[in-house]
Amino acid sequence: MTYAPAKLLEAREYLKPLTGLNNIALGITSDGYGHGYHRGRDAINTAKDYSVIESPRDRSGLSNAASALDIGLFDRTVNGRRVTLRSLSLWLVEQCRAGAPDTRDIREIIYTPDGRVVRRWDRLGVRSSGDDSHLKHTHISYFRDSRDRDKVALFRRFFAPSPPPPAARRFPLAALATVTVTSQEGAIMPEFMIRHSTKDEVFAVWGSGLVRHVGKREYDYYKAQVEVLTTTDDAEHARLLAYSRALQA
Repeated sequence: MTYAPAKLLEAREYLKPLTGLNNIALGITSDGYGHGYHRGRDAINTAKDYSVIESPRDRSGLSNAASALDIGLFDRTVNGRRVTLRSLSLWLVEQCRAGAPDTRDIREIIYTPDGRVVRRWDRLGVRSSGDDSHLKHTHISYFRDSRDRDKVALFRRFFAPSPPPPAARRFPLAALATVTVTSQEGAIMPEFMIRHSTKDEVFAVWGSGLVRHVGKREYDYYKAQVEVLTTTDDAEHARLLAYSRALQA
């Protein structure tokens, strides 16, 4: 008898409060005998079903566990931004095409990019479309050998993207330096001027005409950044890079 494995149940529980969908709209298993990844071994013809015969990963991982997740229509505001089934689906397909590590267990995604046509991203390149029911829900099939692997991390990247590291906000180097020069290797790099007054301990940074006073720690960071960009000594480059990163901590 087909059952919903723990890792897909975890994914469903993660998605429920974010999408406002219930267990039916976040479907994992299908009733009765039929075909496809929503069914386990006892509910399909294992000699003919595409969810078994087209991949060694499906054949080796075949069990009575379902290996698919449906996501119904939703339109919500999460962490201050609007998220919809369409935006999630397009992002998932983009991540799969880019080869993101946390998408490697996904066999296929059947979705609509525009609400009018149905498309299928298939890792095996066998199919490219689906039936019209996917105008109202997105279907994700996972290779059957991934039954016990995490399914939440990918969705977490969409709904709760990691903020930039604090150091990047503390020292906005790019905001100060827009003038560019060419290094000895021909790479474009930012250039700015730094002055240190030992008399009154004033540190100033210039960039595209912008002048502001900064503390010694930030001054040392910018100075190290200039030296990182200009040194030709590999050992010195490594030392300065480590030093500038320590200043960001």
